[in-house]
Amino acid sequence: MFDLNNFIPYRLNQAAQQTSEALARKYRNQYGLTVPEWRVLAHLGKYDKLSVRDLEKAIGLDRVAASRAGTSLCSKGWVQKIANEQDRRLVEFSLTDVGREHYGKVVVLATSTEELLLKTLSKSDQKKLLELLCKVEEAARKIS
Repeated sequence: MFDLNNFIPYRLNQAAQQTSEALARKYRNQYGLTVPEWRVLAHLGKYDKLSVRDLEKAIGLDRVAASRAGTSLCSKGWVQKIANEQDRRLVEFSLTDVGREHYGKVVVLATSTEELLLKTLSKSDQKKLLELLCKVEEAARKIS
C-alpha cells in the first residue's frame, strides 16, 4: 500500500517547506525581509551585480517577483538600480554599502540556522546529504 510518509518527493517537500518557513520567520522578524528579498540579497552578495533576468534564472522567481524583490530592497536602501551600459532599458541591481553590511548579518543568521538543522548529522553525513540532494535536483530537471 502506498505510504505518503515514505514517498521521497513528499519528504523532500516537507523538509524544504518547514525549513523555508522557519527561515522566513527569522528573516522577517529580524530584518523585515521576505524570502524572495533574501534570495536576491544572497545572490547579489555573491555576484555583486545582476540583472532581473539573471536573478530570475538563479533563484527560480518569475521576472515580476525578482524585480519586485529588488525594488523593495532598493526602497530599504540595501540595493541600487543601475542602468546597463550597453542597453539603458535593462536594469541591474547591486548592493549598497548598507546592503553589504546587512548581507553579512543575514548570512550569519542563515548559516547558524543551517547548523541547527544539521547538528544531528556528522560532517560526512552532511556532505553525503548535499551530494544526494544535488543528484535529485539534477534528475528532477531532466524529467520536468
